[in-house]
Amino acid sequence: MPLPISQNSYSRVLDIIFWISMCLIPFSTSGGTGSDSVVITFAFPFLVALSIFIVYNFITKRERNYYPSDLKFTILCGFLYMFTIFISSLMNKNVPTALARSIFHILGFIIFLYIVSSSNIKKNAIIVYDKISTIFIYSGSIMSAYFIVNFLLALQQNSLDRVLLERENGGLMSLPWGASNTIAACLMMPLFVAIERAFSIKRIKKSLSATGFRTKEYIAPKKGELINLLFAILICIVAIVITQSRNVLITLSVGLILIGILTKNTKSILIFFGIVAAIFLIITTIYAQDLESIFAARVGDGAQDVEGFNGRTLIWNMSTTYLSKHLLQPIGYFGMLAELGFTGHNIFITTWIEQGIIGIGVYVLFLINNLTFCAKKMFGKYLSLETRRTMTIYLIAMLSMLIQLQFEDSNLTAQNIIYYWVFLSLMYLSSYCDDDEPINLY
Repeated sequence: MPLPISQNSYSRVLDIIFWISMCLIPFSTSGGTGSDSVVITFAFPFLVALSIFIVYNFITKRERNYYPSDLKFTILCGFLYMFTIFISSLMNKNVPTALARSIFHILGFIIFLYIVSSSNIKKNAIIVYDKISTIFIYSGSIMSAYFIVNFLLALQQNSLDRVLLERENGGLMSLPWGASNTIAACLMMPLFVAIERAFSIKRIKKSLSATGFRTKEYIAPKKGELINLLFAILICIVAIVITQSRNVLITLSVGLILIGILTKNTKSILIFFGIVAAIFLIITTIYAQDLESIFAARVGDGAQDVEGFNGRTLIWNMSTTYLSKHLLQPIGYFGMLAELGFTGHNIFITTWIEQGIIGIGVYVLFLINNLTFCAKKMFGKYLSLETRRTMTIYLIAMLSMLIQLQFEDSNLTAQNIIYYWVFLSLMYLSSYCDDDEPINLY
């Protein structure tokens, strides 16, 4: 059976490589702009090494890698999703550029398989979930800090209004691998995980007493755990606010409101809006004059094409017109930018144009399976109230991310791809950390 991370020397090596990979994922080479540019994250060699170790472990281990029976179809859907992306990348006229993106789906899927392989033993699931989620949150904090440092360095050489308005790829406030909207989309995932961990700060150990009645024992949280989680939440929100991504800010706000309502807990709402209000108050107080042009350009009279979502409706019209004429002619994964000069800014449109009917069909199947699995666990009669609340948070997080992808193509970056697979593995693994859940193996 698969061993939890850090239980033996081999697993500790995987643990260290994963730590390094997630810490380096925000940092990358600068490939410039354009469809032919190739930007490689510094985590790439470590992700490759991690995947090789995992595959070697799967092949040589004497025991089978058991998975819960209700993950069988999930693994199939994930494999088909990864496989169609890889195959369709070979249809791109510039295969190396497409492979530079699609290869991360292969690496991410291998990592996904390794993480969820701990689902079959509850003790393993709890240990691995705690460790992977912690690493994921730290990675998000590093990405946030990296972006904030870039922002502060840009302020030393330029005025605030220019820094905030320069939001293009490789611009004054963007990391080399993506525009600020893409960075905000990536940060949504570790932020939601940090919020879930903060909600579950009190661990509950269930046991049977001598009389046969089930009792609950509250285990004290780790020292400084709540402070670390609140810091991670704070720095992620600060970075997201600085990106000015209206799409992410709106979907994130709605998602947190839903979390507060459905979990009957208003902490998420109060913390989020309290931090956002404090950030805006500080910035507007210090840079009142500079911000006048910013507000005018983003939400005021000077805002460009508000009704058309800053040109997105035009892009959608051009994309659907092209799609209607080339319904059965996919141009290959990550091929829109080179072929058409733009991306669809919509996950369904972009996937259909680049990967064809089969690609969009597999994506929808994978998406529906993820959402329905989470929804079923929310109402699982064997799960505890704490676990159902966790699954509620994950479902709202996935829906928020899906809404965000109706306006952006942030899912095409290596950072977002790896984050997405790790996020999904945590979502699936979290439902098997419950002592009340019976597990059937195949």
